[in-house]
Amino acid sequence: MTELTTLRDKDSREAARVLAALSSSLLPEPGIAETSSHSALDSGVLKSVLAEIRQRLRVSKDDFSINTQSKIYAFVSREISKAALANTSEKNVKDRLGNKGELRPSQYQVLMGEENTRAVIEALGNKKSHVIEAVTHPDEFVHLQASYTSEDEDIRPTISIKSVIGKRAEDDFILLVISKREGQIQQVGPVFRIYHSEVDLRDIRQPFDILRAFVREYGLTFQIGSVVSKFIENEVIGVSRSLFNSSFSAPKALKPIEGTKGTYYVPFIAGAETHVQAPHSEEATMRVLFAFVVDISKYATTMRRHKVQLTPSEHWRFPTI
Repeated sequence: MTELTTLRDKDSREAARVLAALSSSLLPEPGIAETSSHSALDSGVLKSVLAEIRQRLRVSKDDFSINTQSKIYAFVSREISKAALANTSEKNVKDRLGNKGELRPSQYQVLMGEENTRAVIEALGNKKSHVIEAVTHPDEFVHLQASYTSEDEDIRPTISIKSVIGKRAEDDFILLVISKREGQIQQVGPVFRIYHSEVDLRDIRQPFDILRAFVREYGLTFQIGSVVSKFIENEVIGVSRSLFNSSFSAPKALKPIEGTKGTYYVPFIAGAETHVQAPHSEEATMRVLFAFVVDISKYATTMRRHKVQLTPSEHWRFPTI
């Protein structure tokens, strides 16, 4: 941060802007720097900053010699560099806080990620603006972190929920969003509407418990390694390396082992890093924070019952059994 007291009340970005404006005003006509064409407010700030710089350099306010102007310009350039470095440092700090889940929800930027993710969200009747609102202004949220993993390897999932009141009491629902924290960004993954009239949410308030209740109603049994379940939570599982090339994804290899042919489904896994058991071995272990497979055909039937406009199924990109 700049050492100038006249800029102490400004953040590093604003300080850099003021210093850049002062630098620009010095170059064209160094002798009349105080009469720049900036707004009245900026002009007053520039005069104060320039006066402090002259005082620090111990030069008269009436000294417009080339030597003095060169000293002023060099001083301003150094302060701009300090402000720029402070900007970088501030971003790094905020990125670390974001990864740890220590920023306010509204401080995160929400991204929908790859095209396929957006298509899935929109196919199930969800609007981008509603998803962003659920992440940045949730009723409740939980930031999850894997145990025994480094900061770089932690996949940092967040579950956010937002209550939505429908036109009819039976249409009231909770919008649940699973996202991944990447610094000051939350990358959106699965998004589901959970209707109170369809899923028993009595005495359930926490996001992870709501997700469990949703999967109990719409989940399909699947298998990872030797583990068979509808909902896997915080387990270390032996897997084949070729099965999972992403630790926060919907892997094609994660398939249900129940259901009728033609049923649409969505798989999801939030898992930490894989460890190879031996050199050149295909065997590995994965710490799975949570994993599930949703019966989209059943879920879509619920959405239609609540008059939600869905993308026609012939345009869906969901896998089928």
